[in-house]
Amino acid sequence: MNLEQVRSKIEGLLKSTYSRDMIDIQQQINQNSIMGYDLFLKQLLFEVYYEYYLSLQVPTQSLHEMYKEKLVDSFEQSDIFVNDNKYAKLKRTYKQFRKHNDEIAEDYNLYDQVEYKELTSIEEKMKGHSVKEYQKDQLINLIDFELFKHIKNGTICRSKSVSDSRLIDMLKELDELYNRIEKNFPKSSFLRSVQYYQLEINCRLETFYYIATALDKVDRSLDQKKEDIKKFQSFSAVCNENSLFQTKFVYGIRKYIDEYVNNPEYIESIPQELFQLSQIKHFIRSHVLKYIKDNKITLHFDDIESICHDFFGRGQHIVSEKKWEDIKLINFRSLYQE
Repeated sequence: MNLEQVRSKIEGLLKSTYSRDMIDIQQQINQNSIMGYDLFLKQLLFEVYYEYYLSLQVPTQSLHEMYKEKLVDSFEQSDIFVNDNKYAKLKRTYKQFRKHNDEIAEDYNLYDQVEYKELTSIEEKMKGHSVKEYQKDQLINLIDFELFKHIKNGTICRSKSVSDSRLIDMLKELDELYNRIEKNFPKSSFLRSVQYYQLEINCRLETFYYIATALDKVDRSLDQKKEDIKKFQSFSAVCNENSLFQTKFVYGIRKYIDEYVNNPEYIESIPQELFQLSQIKHFIRSHVLKYIKDNKITLHFDDIESICHDFFGRGQHIVSEKKWEDIKLINFRSLYQE
C-alpha cells in the first residue's frame, strides 16, 4: 500500500464520516480551525506510518547485551558501560522511565503500549529487560541529560528543587541532544521524525519555550496569564467528560500560539478546537490501522520520506537560537504543572 493509497483511505474515511450538509471535512477544518486541513492531514499521515512502525518493533537486545556491546554506533562517546554501577544505573533508568511511560499509556487507555514487566525467573533476571532498536539511543539520552529526570519527577516546576541558573544550563544542552538525533539517523527523515516526535509529545520543550515567549509579548494581567497557561496545557492533553486524548500535534501548534499573540482572547477556543481535531484524528487513525492489520497490508517507510523531510524531519519545529535568559522561567515551569 503506497502513500497515495493511504492518503486516499484517510480522506475517504474523513469525507464519509464527517462531511455534512454539503460541506466537506476539508472545508470544515479550514473554516473552523487555525491548524487547517493540510497540516492536519500531514500529521494524520505521519501518525499512521508512525504507529505502524511501532507495531513492527520487537525487543532486539537485552540490557545486559547492550551493556556488553559498549562501543557501538552512537554509544562511542558514552561512558555508561565503564563499570557495574553504570550497568545498574542503566537498568534503573530503564525501569523508571518505562514504568513512567506505561502509566501515561494507561491514562489514555493505550494498554497495548504497556511494556514493563517484573522479571521473576533467575534466567530472566540474568538477561535483563529487552529494548527495541529505536529505544537504545533514548536510554542513553535519559542517562546523559539530567533534564529528563526533572521533567519526569515534576521538579522542573520548582525553583527550590532546580534553580533558574541550573535549569537554563540543562535547557541549553538541548542542541547537543538534537545533534545526536541528526548524527544517529543521517539518512532517514522518517526515523529522525520518530525521535523528534516522541521527544516533543512527551516533553513539549519546544512548544513550552514558544509559549513562554508568547506570554512575554501579550498585554495581560498575571491572573489572566495564569489562566492562559492552564489552557495552553491542552497542547499536551485534551478531554471532556467522556474522553481523554494526548494531543500529539507538533508542527501546526505554533499557528495557535501566533494567533494568541495577535488575539489573546482566542485562547478560550484552543482546548475545544484541539479536542475536536484529536478526536477526529484518533478515530480515523484507528480505523486505517485496523484496516492495514486485518488485510495484512505492508507500508513502506520510504514512501513518507518526502512528507517527513518537509514536515519536521529536519527539526522544523525547533526554535533556533533560543534565549532562555530572556523569558520568564516561572511561566515555562508552570506549563509542566499538573
